[in-house]
Amino acid sequence: MPRIAHNSPEAYLRGPMNTSNAPLILNLIGVPVDSLGGLQRTARDVERVLSREGYRVRTICPEEFHRFRSGAIEGLVGHLYRWRSVARLVDEESLKEASLVIGHTGAGWGLPAETPRLNMWQNESGEYANWTWPKWHPNYWKLKTVDTHCERRAGTGAHNYAVSERLGRNLADNAGLHLTGVIENAVDTDHFKPLAKDASDAFRARYNLPARTARVLLYSGRPVNYKGLWLLRDWAAEFADQLHIAIAGPDTLPPELANLPNVSALGRIGYEELPELYASADFFALPSRHEGCSYSVMEAMACGVPSLLSDAGHVRTIVKRSDELRPWIAPTSAPEELTPHLRRWLEDPAIAESLTEHSREYVLKFHSMERFQSEWADAVERHRRK
Repeated sequence: MPRIAHNSPEAYLRGPMNTSNAPLILNLIGVPVDSLGGLQRTARDVERVLSREGYRVRTICPEEFHRFRSGAIEGLVGHLYRWRSVARLVDEESLKEASLVIGHTGAGWGLPAETPRLNMWQNESGEYANWTWPKWHPNYWKLKTVDTHCERRAGTGAHNYAVSERLGRNLADNAGLHLTGVIENAVDTDHFKPLAKDASDAFRARYNLPARTARVLLYSGRPVNYKGLWLLRDWAAEFADQLHIAIAGPDTLPPELANLPNVSALGRIGYEELPELYASADFFALPSRHEGCSYSVMEAMACGVPSLLSDAGHVRTIVKRSDELRPWIAPTSAPEELTPHLRRWLEDPAIAESLTEHSREYVLKFHSMERFQSEWADAVERHRRK
């Protein structure tokens, strides 16, 4: 099969090759998430870049995954059922034609043993349990036992790729899986880029955010405690006269933030509006205790927004790679680690503004779609059925 030379920018720009007999890639999605969730976002990007390489890609996200969504049944057998059901939803002819099945978590569990499988791990249950639930909670033990067992079964005999080095080590430590390699997520840097001031002003007006004279800190994602929700509450109180906090994602705020006058819920922001969302912010924050490879972090950095981050997931790799960004990444999400950074940025905005160029340069170098396409094409070529 002819190949594009991946060491040149033309690799991403030339589009699909004329390879009508390129093998089918079945791209299975293993858990039900919304259309902008990290898993489906990665699946969409993988399908797009492999199609440009000339592969015929089929993505499956069965409605059957949405069963067992409540109560004890979900807690005990929901994941088991969904993961094992995938194989029954793939017709035999497609499976015979497929040279590789790409899945996530348990998506490939239940397929015939001889089917080549490549797992793209975005998360890992053991580490997630450590930061999400107290050890006395039933969900903690469900994640640490049932889900970890399923991950071990799903990963055995497959080629396992993680979205960060740290996640790969967690898979090895908690599920005993061998890591084949790391392929970090990517963003379209032609879409996510710094915008002119009038675009950000228009977005602020549209969503009733303060005028440019006020500082806006943006949080994008689920407002849950392990992602730093409690720290946002503390910042809203401490910097009430200096800072407005905008939370994108939920339509309503959790109770601890709902009555604070300087906190706004923006709701779900469409993909096309996301660059304007980031342009409207002076700072971005994700003080998370647990992450895989966060799209919101990469998007904010690609748009040149100074980012308050804790050393979780792929952020640890930023610490290793970037001398300019390293001093502003906190070792933990503890208030005494992150709050001094925010205070200095509010007192001297020039410090934060100096990070704009470095942030975008980092994403261009390590999270571009060109690099993503090259790494996925190499992985597929290495592991598909010849």
